Amino acid sequence: MLAEKSLLMIPGPTPIPPRVAAAMTRPMINHRGEAFSALLEEVTTKLKKVFRTEQPVYIFPGAGSGGWEAALVNTLNPGDAVLSVSIGDFGDRWCRVAAKLGFHVERLRFEPGQAADPDRIAEKLAEDRERRIKAVLIQHNETSTGVTNDVRAIARAVRSHGALLMVDSVSGLGALPLEMDAWDLDVVLTGAQKALMCPPGLSIIAFSERARAAAEQSTMPRFYWDLKAAESSRQKWQTPYTPAISLLYALREALQMLEEETLEGAWERHRLLGAMCRAGVQAMGLRLLA
Repeated sequence: MLAEKSLLMIPGPTPIPPRVAAAMTRPMINHRGEAFSALLEEVTTKLKKVFRTEQPVYIFPGAGSGGWEAALVNTLNPGDAVLSVSIGDFGDRWCRVAAKLGFHVERLRFEPGQAADPDRIAEKLAEDRERRIKAVLIQHNETSTGVTNDVRAIARAVRSHGALLMVDSVSGLGALPLEMDAWDLDVVLTGAQKALMCPPGLSIIAFSERARAAAEQSTMPRFYWDLKAAESSRQKWQTPYTPAISLLYALREALQMLEEETLEGAWERHRLLGAMCRAGVQAMGLRLLA
């Protein structure tokens, strides 16, 4: 028996607005037909506004964590070194994914409750005089602690080195300010199940021109997450394999809601609710981790 209503107070999946839930009841369509192409183009165009980018945005069926693997296997080569900057559990997980894929991982870990220090990142990269480090992995917002990194400052620290900057914004995009193009970010990834107000099941990722150039040289084996295949299909507003059509309907509706509220309005709503929550916790005599 389905529960009519529940109080869901976790970072994600988040409660789904009725409009988004209703959108998923639309009849199924031919995923190789014109209606689907129009749907994909509309959703992708709306996503670019949320990412604040003119770069292509790709949607893969999967969890947000799949974006970690997509970012790595499309831009790097076997045995490349990466700098994993972790401020919590999800930063540690991305580090483990990179190691599992055979990359040489250098770790820079900060205590839970702390944000990453851009100066320490710059110092770590300055030690890499041979430019062995090809990518820096960071969380925009660390889901396990709620701590937000200063992505813009970190981007400035990384740019002088030349490594690609990859940003996990699974719990940040749509809730916190992020400017992919203005901050010169190379890869930004997210999932649909947090601030984008959709059920789990979509991994969404954008690559800069620099990252796409690296993809042309990458020799990492890949199939499901292959950017070249995704781009070839995107040129026709198609996907390399069967897409999650109902979830795309949901995402279109959620993005329409964000447009109606304005992205800046959504950022302010999350800021205000976060401040109210922290004030309430402290009023009960509890100590905040961050």
